[in-house]
Amino acid sequence: MSPRGLLATLSLLGLLVLVTLGGCPGASREPAGETAASEVRVYPVRGVLRSLPAPESERPEILVRHEAIDDFVGINGEVVGMDSMSMPFPLAPGLDLSGVAPGDKVLLRLEVDWAADEPARVTAIERLDPESELEFRAARP
Repeated sequence: MSPRGLLATLSLLGLLVLVTLGGCPGASREPAGETAASEVRVYPVRGVLRSLPAPESERPEILVRHEAIDDFVGINGEVVGMDSMSMPFPLAPGLDLSGVAPGDKVLLRLEVDWAADEPARVTAIERLDPESELEFRAARP
């Protein structure tokens, strides 16, 4: 192979490595040129508990139909909001769920740290008064 062909091949291989690393789950999710500072954001989230984790779950989570989270901050650091929806929420280790059951209206403490291996998790949950009014809507900008 000529020196020119070798250089082209090495350049292509280098580009492939960069592209591949950029798409790996463990690769940095930060915008280029910015340094990550681990910042935990806490959101009070109200909703209806749809299901509890299966007892044999390695990564326990609950399913909740939640109200909009207007001030939700995305991975890029901008307020993006989150519409009402039903979604699974991972649970912090040791979280006590004994006071809640599917169908209950609940208040969650949702912690989000985009620099963590598992960016979002519920660290507290409490049952709301069954008469509590919940509003399921799109997030407000």
